[in-house]
Amino acid sequence: MSIFHRQDRCFHNRWFVKFMLRRFSKKLQLDMEQQQQLAQLQSTVQSVCADVLSSRESVFNEARLLLNNEKLDREAALKIVQSPKQMLEARLADIVDGFGDLFDNLNTEQRARLLQLWQSEHRCWQ
Repeated sequence: MSIFHRQDRCFHNRWFVKFMLRRFSKKLQLDMEQQQQLAQLQSTVQSVCADVLSSRESVFNEARLLLNNEKLDREAALKIVQSPKQMLEARLADIVDGFGDLFDNLNTEQRARLLQLWQSEHRCWQ
């Protein structure tokens, strides 16, 4: 399974992002300011997803050209594989900052509920 296939199914699926953020908003009963921060976070996440997904065609074309050679240029192959990862890593700070802005604005009850939601969704971490 390729990295792109997993991205489509998981983090980079726009529907999934919207679904999780709507659920987050509903379960935590966010006020208007918090909802605006969540909307900004959603916009940032979707922008990052769109940037990574938009690079797919060029990555596949580069890989196709590379595979047409008699011998594999390992350095070029590594660069092709790493390019979506590097693009994502370059934008992760934007996502963390957006989440941090929202998290810092949560009250004590909302933070407790967030932790409870996290633990119920990620039982394997317990």
